[in-house]
Amino acid sequence: MQDTPYNEDEEISLIDLFAVLVRYRIFIVIFTLASAFLAAFVLFVLPLLQPKTSVKEVTISYSVQSRNLSQPLVENGFPRNLGSAAKAYFSNPWLIARENKKYPIFAQEDNAEKQTDKQYNTFIQQVIKNKKLDVPKLDVSLPNEFIVVLTVREEKTEMALQFFDDMMKEINMSFDEFYRPQLESLKETTEISLASIKANPSSLISDMQRLESLKNAITQELAANEPYVSCPEPPFIEDKAQGRAKKSIIVLFAGFFVAVFLAFAHNAWVNIKADPEASKKLQDAWNAGSRKQH
Repeated sequence: MQDTPYNEDEEISLIDLFAVLVRYRIFIVIFTLASAFLAAFVLFVLPLLQPKTSVKEVTISYSVQSRNLSQPLVENGFPRNLGSAAKAYFSNPWLIARENKKYPIFAQEDNAEKQTDKQYNTFIQQVIKNKKLDVPKLDVSLPNEFIVVLTVREEKTEMALQFFDDMMKEINMSFDEFYRPQLESLKETTEISLASIKANPSSLISDMQRLESLKNAITQELAANEPYVSCPEPPFIEDKAQGRAKKSIIVLFAGFFVAVFLAFAHNAWVNIKADPEASKKLQDAWNAGSRKQH
């Protein structure tokens, strides 16, 4: 087994790098702390001094559940659960636009109502793009449960709760308007088929039982007062400003790395100025670049 050759240049290089950090340690510490203090001032102090210029937002998270339809209805073309359809409603620009006109939780200007239809539609598209109303993806093993998140200004919190409640009513009404005529038509067809089977002595008992089961399922569905989508738990409201501490930490580390870079850059510049050969190489490179531009 051969020993790895000792590389003196690498050791010297590492020592030189560490020496630069030690030499500029005071600058690095001061620059890093100054960056952290500046970030803390902007994120924590400035909003207190100028509250009108700081927009504080909250996120309101709802856990939405859609109910399953009975097996006899599923066997006749109805969906097992309404989760996918309900999520589509919450992402529908037309519905969001209509609700925002009733409860303008996303309006950023007092004169938002003066927008033209085109401007308003563009504004709603931007709201969706910025995920001010978002339906994050969840585990596919829970097809009838999903989260809806509203991000609004803090003073719009109460209005946002009304916005969501009214949106839920509209969605349940839309489901009812879509499925009720289909259920009534299927019930009528089922009753006709059931009467025909009962009048035929040679009919199979299994067919009669299947139609009876379907009829009962339709009757129960039409009489049900249970909403298609609901929120069994109260919403979770979170102040987005809680992310200020995270931003401060990011600025702290960023300030440290910038300070290290500046220290190495300054050290390299000092070394180059002290080395005539290195200075000449840089001067030649600068002149060569200038000639190419001309």
